[in-house]
Formats: sequence, structure tokens, C-alpha cells
Amino acid sequence: MTRDAIDRLVVAIVQQQDLEPLLTALRARGYGVTVLASTGGLLRRASVTLLIAVAAWQVRVVFKLLREHCQTREEYVTSPMLAPEGFEITPLLVEVGGAVVFVLPIVRYEHLTPPDATGPR
Repeated sequence: MTRDAIDRLVVAIVQQQDLEPLLTALRARGYGVTVLASTGGLLRRASVTLLIAVAAWQVRVVFKLLREHCQTREEYVTSPMLAPEGFEITPLLVEVGGAVVFVLPIVRYEHLTPPDATGPR
């Protein structure tokens, strides 16, 4: 893929347990991925944010891989955020997982490298 073809940034927030199979699938198709640790959502759970720079036509391929590898799960959770202070809360069955995905246009893309030590400055 040439630098000129990269015009979209896919930002995908996924659960840690979905990361390795997803990375394997993305890298097998030649996608470069930057992985950032993140935390958020109502349950404030650890997650992973992926940054994937692609051409516009590749966005649907990345979405397909995300759908295939980011599973939803049902879990019982207790969250102090959901109960008033001093009250005990019964665990709730909630659906977690899947992926939250943003696609952003890339206005400018550059790969910066240090200047050649032997060349002119």
C-alpha cells in the first residue's frame, strides 16, 4: 500500500481477550496496527484501542475482521456506580464485548525518520 492511498484511520476499542486473534487476522492481511491500553465505559474495564491506517476501500475489510473476532459475552457484574451509597447491589447480567469503532478521515500522513547523520543539514 502506498502512502498516498492511506486516507482513513480506524480507531477500534476492543476487549483484551479478543486482541490476539484479531491482531493475527489483521497482520495476516498486511495491516499495520498500533495497540494502546485503555480503560473506559460504564464498567470501567480495561480494554485495548487499536489504530489502523487504511485506504477508504479497506475500511469494510477491517470491519469484517472486527465483527469476526470481537465477540460479545454475557457476564454478571456489580458496579458501585450503579448503587446509592450504603446500598448493596445484586449482580446484574450484562452484555460486554464487541467493538466500538470510529473511522476518521486522514488529512495528512507522514512517516517521520531521523535525518541522515552523514547527509547535509
